[in-house]
Amino acid sequence: MLGDSNYSWRAKLERAHELTRTLEVETQQFLQRDPAPWVGFGGHSLDLKEFVFMAASRGLPPARFGVIAGEVIHHLRSSLDHIVWQLAVKKIGAPSPRLQFPIFTKQDGYNDALKRGALRGIGPAALAVLENLQPFKQPTPADTILAVVQELNNIDKHRLLVVLSTAAQIGNTIRIADGPWHFPGEKKMAGIVGMSPPATVALTAQGVRVFSIQFSAPAPGIIAHASVEVNLAFEKAGATTNFPVIRGLDHLSAGVSDTLDRLEALL
Repeated sequence: MLGDSNYSWRAKLERAHELTRTLEVETQQFLQRDPAPWVGFGGHSLDLKEFVFMAASRGLPPARFGVIAGEVIHHLRSSLDHIVWQLAVKKIGAPSPRLQFPIFTKQDGYNDALKRGALRGIGPAALAVLENLQPFKQPTPADTILAVVQELNNIDKHRLLVVLSTAAQIGNTIRIADGPWHFPGEKKMAGIVGMSPPATVALTAQGVRVFSIQFSAPAPGIIAHASVEVNLAFEKAGATTNFPVIRGLDHLSAGVSDTLDRLEALL
């Protein structure tokens, strides 16, 4: 299997990885700056039956983050075109300028691209693999790696990818002060009856709910502490909102690498 970085598609993939690591360092520096670009706090609801963890954004990330993320996506998308070009070179020597790696969530669009010469000359074996890789072959086409790469690449052609200032989720540590406590005058002790499902939420300057603990009765004496994890996220990728930037880019890179592996086997 070809894995040497001298192959242009692999060089593109390596560059995407390098840029992701650069972005990872810079985003961590942003999140760890003093004063922090976000603040977390907690308190009881008005009826005292819930303890709510809140977080608020205190600053926007640099536009540079969107620029770097766009470069990563460009290299991922471009690597796919590069290997398709090489497949055609192997078969016919002089590929058509219309040649590209088509990515479609609907088969009609894919068929039209083939009629326009998107894969002319690559050979039947490669053509069969490329069709099986198409998002429209999957149960949720818009959420496939290739569809998300295509979507983000198209966005980046016209405007910066939207990188949220911060997106928060509850961490792995939740501590509740010793109890039980009960509301003065109440005989029934308050117990925990539920917790909100973990989710990643986009922070605003006004503050948003990140997580909550529900009690069976008013519980003013119960004080909870929890870790809150904050990262940068894309506004949307496929059907996913608050798509984490670093983990998301690594996930997309791994998926593109797997696709390249399958096509390299045909060279």
